[in-house]
Amino acid sequence: MYLIGENSISFPWYIPKDFPLPALERTDKERLINFIKTKQNILDWTDVQRQTYLFCRAFFPPLAPYVHRCFRNSHFRALQDELYETFGEQFWS
Repeated sequence: MYLIGENSISFPWYIPKDFPLPALERTDKERLINFIKTKQNILDWTDVQRQTYLFCRAFFPPLAPYVHRCFRNSHFRALQDELYETFGEQFWS
């Protein structure tokens, strides 16, 4: 699995639906396609995140990179948690 984008406000990540056919079994492939359709929004920046980052960038420039990194990390952790939950322990072992 790979992600396209920079995980930034301008270019948030998105999960492409094209991957090698033999990469997953049929049930896992269907689960991944369903995951992509339903969970893409966890990678998108919310309005609150955008406003917070832009506010920091305008009024506290030294703090802005830290805030940006925190939001990017939260997107990654949310994606990771959802993937583990969706596919279960048996898939990962």
